[in-house]
Amino acid sequence: MGGAVSMWEQSAFRAMNVSMKSNKAGAGGAVYADDSLLDLLASTIKDNSASGGGGGLHIRLSADNAFKSNIAGLLNQCTLKKNDAKVGGGLYFFEQQPSSGTTQRLPSRAPSHRIALVQSEFVNNSAAQTGGALFTNSPRHVDVHCESTQTLQYLQSVASEHEHGAIVASESNGMKRSNPCADTWVRNTAGAIAEGGAAATPAVAARICGVESGSCIAEGSGSDKFLLRNHTSGQDLEPFAVELLDAFGNPAIAQRDMRILVLADSEEVSLSGQLVANAGVRTDFTDVRLRSRVDTVYDVLLRFDPDDLPPLVFRVQVRECLPGEVADAQGTLCSPCTHGTYSFSPAQWCSICPADAQCTAATVTPNDGYWHSTSKSRQIHPCIWPKACKFAGRDGVLVDQAREAHLEGRRLDAEEYRQCSQGHAGVLCAECERSRGKTGSGECVDCGGWAKSITLAFFTAAWFVLLVYMVFTNAMPVSKPSSPESVPTVRATDNPSYMASHTLEFLEAARGSSPRSPTPVSRASKQRYPSRCAVLRAPSAGAGSQFSIRHLDDPSTESRCYTTDVLK
Repeated sequence: MGGAVSMWEQSAFRAMNVSMKSNKAGAGGAVYADDSLLDLLASTIKDNSASGGGGGLHIRLSADNAFKSNIAGLLNQCTLKKNDAKVGGGLYFFEQQPSSGTTQRLPSRAPSHRIALVQSEFVNNSAAQTGGALFTNSPRHVDVHCESTQTLQYLQSVASEHEHGAIVASESNGMKRSNPCADTWVRNTAGAIAEGGAAATPAVAARICGVESGSCIAEGSGSDKFLLRNHTSGQDLEPFAVELLDAFGNPAIAQRDMRILVLADSEEVSLSGQLVANAGVRTDFTDVRLRSRVDTVYDVLLRFDPDDLPPLVFRVQVRECLPGEVADAQGTLCSPCTHGTYSFSPAQWCSICPADAQCTAATVTPNDGYWHSTSKSRQIHPCIWPKACKFAGRDGVLVDQAREAHLEGRRLDAEEYRQCSQGHAGVLCAECERSRGKTGSGECVDCGGWAKSITLAFFTAAWFVLLVYMVFTNAMPVSKPSSPESVPTVRATDNPSYMASHTLEFLEAARGSSPRSPTPVSRASKQRYPSRCAVLRAPSAGAGSQFSIRHLDDPSTESRCYTTDVLK
């Protein structure tokens, strides 16, 4: 103990302008002081190392010894630099608790032994676990004065066997922050706990955290109890963790080995699995199984052994049985319906899945081509057009929709339960959605919308008008020639009709003022025409010449004019 200086039982060490470098020890790399007074002024503690506590200095006090003004140590304008240890890289200060003899809880205020750190620097010290600059179990008894504004007087001790040098200091409430001097406590680090780079203490409290949610509650009692919701009886609890905290609210280590016990707070609760764990900075519980009556809330107790920390209490809300589950006779387990059976209520036994459907524990889903009126209907009907009740992934969509609704105590009607393929709707998916029309096969197809409908109606109306115009035009009679002499005349030998193979006798052609002359003509086709509608080819008649056909045997029949342009 103490690589350079080691003191025991009311010894005293005073030094000014000394340098202690490169010393090693199990505790107190440079100085180890057990119930002894340490008084250093303008001194340097550098590059010292300890495998335990206090790379530079280790100060340990018991409750049995008293110091004048309760001051057991002073570091005035000293520098602690590049020292390392397991805990407390620069300084380790430990005060024994007189009441219980344990080392975990922070000592009470009376009796107290104080140490004063006046304008002292802690630079580049390190700890493997925590407390890179300082580790103490009594932060309220460490007076830190970053500046020389407080009055401190060094008094020469009166030599006696039981009286040592004393320091009279202004009253202090101790350390409130893990790094009280941001300008002079710099670059100190801790390997296991990043927040313990400056000052740290042993665990003085604990909190429960949800592993998945990340939320934590430090207090284990009252309305703020940590709550695990919707636990399934007989299954593992949602993973939770216990975190230890130091006096500054940072993660902490236990001063000595400690276990955490998981205990039931009711005879109705049965616990199994991970019920004991060694306490660390963070202890995860991932395998705690709880069985109890369903639809009830129970307390679970976390107790520390030894009881250096107060116990924690959290609550577990055990859920009721859900649709698709049935409670056992004791009401402690919810058993799901087996394959091929279903139940819509925990109060109902599991039923056989109906034909033309497939079932999960809480759903009935029609096969492709089938339909039912609600998500809870057992009556399965074939669709009028089977493809109207079929689309990719239909089974999965219907199962997910129904399960969610049934767990919420609802049922889905046909309107909110998508059983039909795109474009189809209604009972048995026999209706078409708006803007769609049904084909002869029963399929609902897209009508194209209002723009397409208006365009189609416009062109239909235009075509109808054109047809009416053509019919009306063809039905109008041809105008009579103004003068009989200006139009050729044809005699028909057959009345009222004649065959296309006949040859007509003469065509009386009129050409200006020239005399009439007979002209032979023949039929243009093999068709049969009415006598007054004959289409004739006149070899001697030029294109554009006019002629007329008259029934000579029936003078009352109206004559009609033609031109040779129509003779093809």
